[in-house]
Amino acid sequence: MTDEHAQRVFLALADPTRRLLLQQLCEEGSGTAVGFATRLPITRQAIIKHPGCSASSSSPWAS
Repeated sequence: MTDEHAQRVFLALADPTRRLLLQQLCEEGSGTAVGFATRLPITRQAIIKHPGCSASSSSPWAS
């Protein structure tokens, strides 16, 4: 892992909403924005905008 990659990961984890969404993803393995929005204090639209919610994302979570 490069310093730049590590910095992007830690910046993403600094956001409490992203941490909550990541926790849910880790516990459930997968899900939909609608499903997460019913359980989390965030709208479906906001979930979709969070980096890492799609494989095409440029987030540190994308492979």
